[in-house]
Amino acid sequence: MLNKQEILHRLAGGQALFDYFPNGQIRIMGIDGELGVKTDSDAKALETPSLSLPRILTNGGRLYLELSHFLEYCTPECSNALELTTYLEAMKIICATLRNPPLVLHNNNHDWKGSTFGCHCNYCTRAPRGTWIKLLPFNVASLVMAGSGWRTLDGQYQISQRARFMKEAIGNEPLCYVDYRHQSLMTIEGWERMHQGHTDAHMSEVNTFIQVGFTNLMVELLERNALPHVAYDPKFATVDGRDISAKKQKWFMHGIGNRSGDVIALLGLYAKRAREIFAGRDEVTDVLLILIEDTLKKLGSDPMKLYGRLDWVTKLHLINTFEANKSPGDKMDLTAIDLEYHSLNRENTLYYYLLDAGQIERLVNPNLIKRALSSPPARTRAKVRGETVKFMQFIDPNQWRPTDECWAELKFLNVRTKQTFSFPIGDPFSNYTDCLPMIEEEILRKSRVEPPKTIR
Repeated sequence: MLNKQEILHRLAGGQALFDYFPNGQIRIMGIDGELGVKTDSDAKALETPSLSLPRILTNGGRLYLELSHFLEYCTPECSNALELTTYLEAMKIICATLRNPPLVLHNNNHDWKGSTFGCHCNYCTRAPRGTWIKLLPFNVASLVMAGSGWRTLDGQYQISQRARFMKEAIGNEPLCYVDYRHQSLMTIEGWERMHQGHTDAHMSEVNTFIQVGFTNLMVELLERNALPHVAYDPKFATVDGRDISAKKQKWFMHGIGNRSGDVIALLGLYAKRAREIFAGRDEVTDVLLILIEDTLKKLGSDPMKLYGRLDWVTKLHLINTFEANKSPGDKMDLTAIDLEYHSLNRENTLYYYLLDAGQIERLVNPNLIKRALSSPPARTRAKVRGETVKFMQFIDPNQWRPTDECWAELKFLNVRTKQTFSFPIGDPFSNYTDCLPMIEEEILRKSRVEPPKTIR
């Protein structure tokens, strides 16, 4: 395993930290995101049958239509923050390669017209729902890491795209810092699916890794009743979130009653507890702890040192650079520059230009992302979902279609015979590979075809 100096040196040189998935602690986590869409034809483009949505992918993920005008993706269930970051990058590529109809997709969270669309992080947890309120001060404070930044129409720079849209501290919808909604996709006894919608969609791999990894460590501390006790008044949550978003350093939370409201000090307290309990358990966790601590140190001294790691810092630097170098009288559209940072078109976007130029830190070797385009995670139920789709496509790519319920249950419709195939996969911690022969036999029977000589 690399030490701290080697990790930071590799990141500074644009070298990836991982080219494989190390063994270690298994957690279940995922991301579902709504992508902002522009089309080359008309506003109804997403409703065309040629997109064939919903679609289950061979990597175990899912694409579907949300509210008729958002393309939404779900990553497969992943076993840790590294795996989730890798599969998120794969889902971006898959979405960007949809070509019929041609789509222009942006991985951001608002449209400058008062609308917001989400990037929701999901964590499988044993913590009772009634204890989730203890995560509130962390969720608000972590906006300094979880924001992707945006320039408002009146020229103000906000570090979080979601903060101004958050409605309450606690509630039953994604626009709350603690979302208590029951999630039907979690069917295993003793576990809950925690759904968080206050964070932004990220372009940076390392930013994603830090955000979901740090949050997952806090969820684990909550399960152990080891989360640092922080007295926080929930009525300040939305105000504190907006205040944090409006500042570029020296952040403060007014809702904290028993200690200093300094945001970096508070996050440092959480990071210290995580190191005390989790350091040394596996390679992914140790790298994560190093990156969290280094990021907090730089946020506390000079946030601009995080150019190339945190999206809000990188984009702020770009906007400042464009403004400083524009010619007198030049009516440069800084909103367009802001938006293009989030474009998923690798051939014509600011972020991928910086990535290819070595100015963006890399977490994952591109070959690992390439593998994640078509192969599912090995240790979760996404494995059987992806392998089932591969088998169906091998038999006949046009015969089987997933139903809307196809997630915690494999449920497909044979479009020719109108027969359905279903198989429960309620345990996200199982990859169900021992069930694959039986699943394939049943699919063959309902497909009315001869068994293929070579299945894979």
